Amino acid sequence: MTRYGFIVGTLSLLAAVGCGDKGVPVDTSQVKAPTGVQMLEDAASTGQPVGSGGQEIQNEINRIKEKDPAKAARLQKQFDKLITLQNPAQVKAAAKAMLGDMK
Repeated sequence: MTRYGFIVGTLSLLAAVGCGDKGVPVDTSQVKAPTGVQMLEDAASTGQPVGSGGQEIQNEINRIKEKDPAKAARLQKQFDKLITLQNPAQVKAAAKAMLGDMK
């Protein structure tokens, strides 16, 4: 009899836990990745190295290259330096310079 009670109790517990609230679904289709300009703005304000965000900055330079190759070449030199920087003050200065040249 105790084995039967244990099985019924376990099944009841599993049924109760499995029927809980699933929470509010989150729509991630509207979430957009930050742009290269946004990544530079973040680096300019925080001084944090760009890290993996550098790819978005590189993508931005590539888009500029299609319209203005000379400008893109200047930005590429600045970017190549920026991705090597770790000092927050240097990161801020380099990112601000790039932002100024992007506009």
